Amino acid sequence: MITEMEQSEQLAAMYDASPIGLAVLDRELRYVRINEHLAALNGIAAADHIGRSVQEVIPDLSAQALAAFERVLAGEEIRGIELIGPTAARPDRTSVWRQNWVPLRDASGDIVGVAVSCEDVSEERRAQRAVVAQPDQHRARG
Repeated sequence: MITEMEQSEQLAAMYDASPIGLAVLDRELRYVRINEHLAALNGIAAADHIGRSVQEVIPDLSAQALAAFERVLAGEEIRGIELIGPTAARPDRTSVWRQNWVPLRDASGDIVGVAVSCEDVSEERRAQRAVVAQPDQHRARG
């Protein structure tokens, strides 16, 4: 039988090894936990996120995020929202991140924070734009 400590360690290992960015924010939108993948996307060490607000860590994206976070703190789940802009990891480039934001609740049901998952879809969006920009090959042959 697995102990509570072993279970906690396994969950932490899964969180840290996830191929998508993961974070937990408190009600003031300060980072409580973040995995290495999301820290790399933000261009700031994971430890340097803890206790800092979204506005401090990703100022160019925070305005887009704040309105959505207000909805999450009111109890709404937001799935598939895309944020567009630079980060410290790529300050000279516009990137696109698909994110999911879910309220975190305590045992009594009160919202105590926000769980965030994030995936960089910049290359996918660039490829889509390239396909749309190509002339229709079928019409050209017609």
